[in-house]
Amino acid sequence: MVKRKGLAWGKEPTLFLLYFYLSAKSLVYKKGCFMSRKLFWIIFAAIWVVVMPVAAWARIDVDSAVFRYDSTRVYWEIYYTIPRNQLTYVGADNNSFSSIVLLRLKIIKEGTIWKEFAWKVRDILSDTTETQRNKAIVDRIQVLAPPADYSVSLTVRDLHNSVYTDSASFSADISGFPSGELLLSDIELASSIGVNSHDKKNPFYKNTLLVVPNPSRVFGDFLPVLHFYVETYNLLKNIKGQSYRVCYSILDANGKPVDKIKPVSLFRKKQVGSRVEIGSVSVNILPMGTYFLHCAIADSVDKELISKDVKFYVYNKKMVSHTEVVNLSEDNLVQKSEFASMNEDELDQDFKYTDYITTPEQRNTYKSLKDVEAKRRFLYSLWKKFDTNPATFINEFHQEYMKRVRYCNQKFSVMKKEGWKTDRGRVFIFYGEPDYIDRNPSTEGYRPYEVWHYDEIQGGVIFVFADLSGFRDYTLLHSTARGEVHYPNYMERIRRGY
Repeated sequence: MVKRKGLAWGKEPTLFLLYFYLSAKSLVYKKGCFMSRKLFWIIFAAIWVVVMPVAAWARIDVDSAVFRYDSTRVYWEIYYTIPRNQLTYVGADNNSFSSIVLLRLKIIKEGTIWKEFAWKVRDILSDTTETQRNKAIVDRIQVLAPPADYSVSLTVRDLHNSVYTDSASFSADISGFPSGELLLSDIELASSIGVNSHDKKNPFYKNTLLVVPNPSRVFGDFLPVLHFYVETYNLLKNIKGQSYRVCYSILDANGKPVDKIKPVSLFRKKQVGSRVEIGSVSVNILPMGTYFLHCAIADSVDKELISKDVKFYVYNKKMVSHTEVVNLSEDNLVQKSEFASMNEDELDQDFKYTDYITTPEQRNTYKSLKDVEAKRRFLYSLWKKFDTNPATFINEFHQEYMKRVRYCNQKFSVMKKEGWKTDRGRVFIFYGEPDYIDRNPSTEGYRPYEVWHYDEIQGGVIFVFADLSGFRDYTLLHSTARGEVHYPNYMERIRRGY
């Protein structure tokens, strides 16, 4: 599952709105506050109009899939897209335009750097209006890797415009492919698949096919057909009889088959040990939301022998209008939300991460709830207040917030303290990824410390963290941001012997 790094508020406006909402509202609703409630909502609406268009900025997307290679390694494909409309194109030869981006890929295996790559991509267009027609640069990287736990990060920088940088990261728990078991590879979601190709130099060539990946996993209005590619292994040893079936279907967020798309069951003769399967599904008839593609190998009477799911998303304005969402009861909206598929442990975990945006009264109320459905309704109502697009069933703010929490837990956890609870975790969740970080290692006279720079917040602010304990639990000592701890003489505390 891809885990995105967050951006600073100047680039990711949703958390900026949250900060303003919480800070200002806490003042407005105090007795005797200078700001009237009416004025508060006028200001909030004005900020919404100015800030929210920034949320439409495109981001890079990263995904991956794993296929069998040999007994000790897998064939790992890492896919990425770079939005052309965020790049700067300059005049080049033959009346064309070009952009150059620098990419850095880092793969960490079980806590240590395993591989690093850096390369440049030059994109040439005959007309800059192509940035709208061809919205993204798509490519892939192939790696032979042993089974292990990995963390992958990709950073992109526009060499014609230093302002544009972006990054994405994800974790991968890669297992091998034992020779004796009936197995499926990962399912690669694609924007298109061309058949009977002989173009082996094409970066998307694979087993006589041209499989163009869709790392965003988003389909719908602009990409109505979902294509997929999957490999099956060890069929001869594990299929009884002379035939079997390949089945695939679309499931909703709760894992239930959708009514609008019928399951597919394809007859196959047992002739080879391994086989490639491709398929396509028109998903533009589905409402906006989260779905799963379910692929399975079944026996001749459709009893599943092995299966695999992959999550994807449908963005389809035609299928959900604001009126439809508004007219649904809250119970129906809860059932269509992501909380409907969570069990009680997952609900409690989700709520645990809300300490930064909930009041003591709200936390006490949630703890008093004994019914799972009551907890679902409570969480739905809580996050609904911050939903940046109420016209959809997806709460984009909740998704971004949780992505930041997961990133913090991965990067900043220390001993028994989860990363989101650390000072660096709190700052990252509220402000997003810094524009750059000055890292200062331990010296004879000073403890290690970091200075995080946010160039687009309040005219430019910094946060200074130091490892005062020696256990990598960095403490926030100073910041120039309003409302944060302010101690300009922070170097005194960093100095050893203080």
